[in-house]
Amino acid sequence: MWLWAYRKDSFRTLRVNLDRQARKLDELKAQPHAPGPLGKAAKQKKVEKLERSIKMMLTKELGPMKFKQSILMGATLLLLFRYASGWYNGHIVAKLPFEPFSLLAKLAHRGIPTPSANDCSFAFVYALCQAGVRPNLTKLLDLGLTRRMVDMSSMQAQDWAKPADMK
Repeated sequence: MWLWAYRKDSFRTLRVNLDRQARKLDELKAQPHAPGPLGKAAKQKKVEKLERSIKMMLTKELGPMKFKQSILMGATLLLLFRYASGWYNGHIVAKLPFEPFSLLAKLAHRGIPTPSANDCSFAFVYALCQAGVRPNLTKLLDLGLTRRMVDMSSMQAQDWAKPADMK
């Protein structure tokens, strides 16, 4: 994934530009506005313009990069799962120290012929790793989006979720 998306100069440039724009936005919000109602309106207009610019960057440039990366990641993980599940099919990979509830038990016991509910299949271990290890590994290796970029993406999603009369 790193080779395909994050190592490219276009991503690095976008990351730097978004961080710079976000810093500008923070500084602008922290500045006191000029006295009078016109000063407040002018500051609000600048803030909205800068937010629109950031949202545009996120939508136009970051969206396709994230899309490509998620398609590649999904295909890679699917192939890895198919290969590894064939390798471990029917084998007990782990013993759980608890008896999982019904929905989780089906995933934990998938493909294992034994009647013990504490036996754990490869699919369960794989799902746990995808849920817990992958995000932490991404943070550790400093791959992907910065925290600020993620916050701006969520801000953009919240803005789109608002009704038209609230915007």
